[in-house]
Amino acid sequence: MKCFAFKICFLALLVLGFNSSGFAQLTSDGTPHSFTKNVKKSAGFTTIPDAPGDWEQVMISQTPGTKPYLFGWPVKVSIDVIDPDNLVYEDDRYVIYQLNILSSEAYSQNIIFDNYYLPDGVQVYLYDPELTIINGAYTSINNKESGLLATSPIPGNQLVVEVNIDKNLAGFRPQLVIGQVSLDMKNAFGYRDKFGSSGDCNIDINCPQGADWQIEKRAVCKYVRGGTWLCTGALINNTANDGKALLLTANHCIGTGLHARTSIFYFKYESAECYGEDGPINFTISSSD
Repeated sequence: MKCFAFKICFLALLVLGFNSSGFAQLTSDGTPHSFTKNVKKSAGFTTIPDAPGDWEQVMISQTPGTKPYLFGWPVKVSIDVIDPDNLVYEDDRYVIYQLNILSSEAYSQNIIFDNYYLPDGVQVYLYDPELTIINGAYTSINNKESGLLATSPIPGNQLVVEVNIDKNLAGFRPQLVIGQVSLDMKNAFGYRDKFGSSGDCNIDINCPQGADWQIEKRAVCKYVRGGTWLCTGALINNTANDGKALLLTANHCIGTGLHARTSIFYFKYESAECYGEDGPINFTISSSD
């Protein structure tokens, strides 16, 4: 595969929640209570419609000009996770809600909450039934003025959203409404394959050619925009030298405030060895300005 150079416009973003000393996804330690509680009732199920046969053409036609890499089909929904039908457990201290999101074709699924506001004492987890990946706990530290929260993809075509509420701490009813479910139609995260999808001119950073770039590589990230598009960027410094989390990226990747707020950024995303398998995807930050 040949490499080509393009003239593009650049955009600097402020990545929210970034901390220069470490930047794993802003989540709290914990384990879903359903793993230890005697949860007898089955979780509620929501089935997501399949992507149309011409899904890629539809998405591209709606986005004129230069485009990032398209991997997913977005399905607009309005699902209140805190619904009585999703209640699976309750005792004197804890309440557990569960929701299963099903699709027939997706390699993975990611969701965007368009109304996310949690009190202290509430934990939210996302995982697949095989527990290959468990994301969370998302808590009140993830509350944003926009009410939006984009989340990392979960492998497979079934995603479990679990909410744990501590009655002694939660001061009000959580707001937790899913506004979009995105279906990965291209196996963009390599859940079923090795990495190996880059071009011949793309050299892994941990190959010999990358030996002199081991510090600089920490600035590089890839990100998912709006649950369906993939792009890349790099952290840059400023003249104040204050560590402000500015990210340089292409304007065709993020061109609006909504794009910025519904992006999730992946750092340390690399093969551990030269032409090895894909790296971890748990060093993430959601949202930017």
